[in-house]
Formats: sequence, structure tokens, C-alpha cells
Amino acid sequence: MADIRAELRERLERRLKRQEELSNELESLEAEIKALRVLYELEQDEHGVLKSGWMQAHVPSNLSAGDFILKMMSDGNVWTAADLRDKATEAGLFRDSRSPGRSVQGILMGLIKQGKIRKADDSGWIISRKRPADDVGEAPLLG
Repeated sequence: MADIRAELRERLERRLKRQEELSNELESLEAEIKALRVLYELEQDEHGVLKSGWMQAHVPSNLSAGDFILKMMSDGNVWTAADLRDKATEAGLFRDSRSPGRSVQGILMGLIKQGKIRKADDSGWIISRKRPADDVGEAPLLG
């Protein structure tokens, strides 16, 4: 049987080098994504909420505003009403509303009454229990 240790060592060294290159590339990509998100938010603040933003393509047309807000909150983070209003508006959910902030407040009150969310602190809301994304949209939350 032939001794293939040298060949295996070379292959291992090549793979370890490639792994390091990919790891460096991933770190660079993550930093670029973070910078782009910051730039996007700055531009959004500068020019207002985009009616045909990138998020609009990712919101199913049969998803109600209440389900959308609940889905956003399913990450377990604390959300302000203003953040939820901005995300829902960006997604195109309040195109015909003259007062999207009031619409969000009404939805939040309905979700509280249903026990789906609760007040997290003086300025934010949090989901009462974490729901799988698949549960959202099955039954309407608000008529």
C-alpha cells in the first residue's frame, strides 16, 4: 500500500487555506451588509418612507396589517409603535390611510386585548409569546 500522507497533508493545507479565505470573505460581506443597512436607514430618514421599498415584495398580499405587525414582532425584540408604523408603511400596508400611526395604535390595542402582545416598557411593545412564522396569517387577527 502506497504512503499518501504527503498528498493528504497538501490537500488538508489547501482546504484550511480556502476555509480561512472564505471566513475572511464572510467577515467582509457581513461588514458590507451592516454598512449598507446603515446607509439605507439614513437615506430613508432623509427621503421618507419608500412606497415601493424592498420589503413590499416580501409581504404576502393576503397578510393583514395585524398579522404583519405580529410577524414583525415575532423576533422577540421590543418594538415601538413608530417602528412598526414605518415597517408596515414601507411594506405598502397603509397606502390609503391618512393616519398610519393611528391605524397601528388601533391594531396594537386589538393585539393587547387578544393577549398576543404586551407593553415592554414606557416606549415599546413585545410579543407575549413567540409564535412560529407559519402561524401568522392562518386566521385573521382583526376583522
